[in-house]
Amino acid sequence: MASPAMALAMVSSTISTSELVVLNNYSTNGRKPRHMRLHLTARPSCTLQHHQQNSHVVAGQLQFCRKDVFTSNNIYGKALPEVRRSSMTTGSRLEASAGNIDMGEEDLVDGVTLRHGFLKNNDIRVHFVECGDPTGKLVLLIHGWPNFWYIWKNQFKALSEAGYHVIALDLRGYNLSSKPDDLESYKRSAVLDDIVKFINHFGDGDAAIMVGHDWGSTISWCMAEDHPNKVEKLVTVNMGRLTDFSRILTSNVSQLLRSWYIGAFQVPYLAEATIAYNNCLILRAVLQNSIPTMTDNDIERHVKAYSHPGAMKGSLSFYRAAVRGLWHQSGKVPVVETPVTVLWGYKDDFLLPIVAEPDKATAPNAKVVHLPQAGHWPMWHDPELFNELLLKTIENKGA
Repeated sequence: MASPAMALAMVSSTISTSELVVLNNYSTNGRKPRHMRLHLTARPSCTLQHHQQNSHVVAGQLQFCRKDVFTSNNIYGKALPEVRRSSMTTGSRLEASAGNIDMGEEDLVDGVTLRHGFLKNNDIRVHFVECGDPTGKLVLLIHGWPNFWYIWKNQFKALSEAGYHVIALDLRGYNLSSKPDDLESYKRSAVLDDIVKFINHFGDGDAAIMVGHDWGSTISWCMAEDHPNKVEKLVTVNMGRLTDFSRILTSNVSQLLRSWYIGAFQVPYLAEATIAYNNCLILRAVLQNSIPTMTDNDIERHVKAYSHPGAMKGSLSFYRAAVRGLWHQSGKVPVVETPVTVLWGYKDDFLLPIVAEPDKATAPNAKVVHLPQAGHWPMWHDPELFNELLLKTIENKGA
């Protein structure tokens, strides 16, 4: 909820429609490769024009078949290094398309093969990447602002090698996920329903281990409150519980001043236009200054993610919905019995250390572990220590 990038950020793409021409990499029986033209709009559905009937459009949504393997041009708008064609069999691709999961290309990130896909929740399509052992314990990674699934780049290898089934998603409103226009679509119950759908599908209904950063921490805490049977263990990173943070904002002037951007984000169009200005100049500056370990490619991926039509408005809608009470739960604050570990980069420029401390009366099984040399993004500032603490936490070896 409070991130260095959040603090400076107010952005949106002014592009209303983008068109991508995707080369089908397969040729069959000597036929030449075909092209298909995919029109992507800000609406959650898409329109497919294909020279041959090798794909299916079901209820207005694109279903991937074996002969239509997407390339990195489709996902990022330009070729990126270390991207390769999907190795899914025809049967597995058709099987994935038959239900609520669409699987697409593969992406090689930090030596780990990530499988791209979409989960359908009614008219919302939530993009995700998947890696690790599909039979392993489900670990769900939830990003914050101004990031997307890629912020967990440094964790994929460690979690995969430890035998976990890893899913990192793009929250609705972000990157490749659907970006509904109305604020109601970003209310607490709607967002949590996406998370529940992931756990039900990939975890066979069993409780998952949730790891959240920034807004992802807020969402993870809310999951532990509203759906405790779905969360086996909770790891939050540099953001507190919503009820605790709200209390601190109203009682601590220093934190209120640090969180000035939350008010700035409420101004329609201004926030979006400010960060979109000059090819996302502010977003680039925030990432470069706050996360010096990011490469040019890492930053370009972020710029692409926030340049999709509606992406900045969608991401800022979380703040706007929260300020309008759409994340507030009336009544007594529930007691979270779920084990919670707060991994906290102590040098966070935008959140005071007090934000890290959960209320023991309503979170009796919570503890805080500081990363002394890290800031708001400890998984980038000190990835080796972060991964060590993360694995110790989820493997019950102490942190």
